[in-house]
Amino acid sequence: MNSIQYHKRYVKIRNKKTLRSEVKRTTKTLIITLATMIVILSIAFLSLTSKSAQKGYELAQQEIKNKELKDQEANIKSQLTEATSFSNLETEVFNENMEEAEKKDYIRLEDTYAN
Repeated sequence: MNSIQYHKRYVKIRNKKTLRSEVKRTTKTLIITLATMIVILSIAFLSLTSKSAQKGYELAQQEIKNKELKDQEANIKSQLTEATSFSNLETEVFNENMEEAEKKDYIRLEDTYAN
């Protein structure tokens, strides 16, 4: 007869875990995952709201500056109008001790045409 030698096969025996231990491990993993997501989303929310608030503040400051510049422009225009008004020019002439012309001859449009 043939002598066949059979070798015993080694089978790795897995440690079987109870359902209770699997539920505990899964619950811990789920809690850790949810806590991590809450922390990350909270940080993102706070970052976005702080940027929004900062932009709102900067916009308000720019609007105030714009209003101040418009007021300044209006004041300068009124000062310019007052400085170039005819009554002020006459007052300046008087203050510089200039004499007023005795005879005022104005050039009219009709005088400029050739006859």
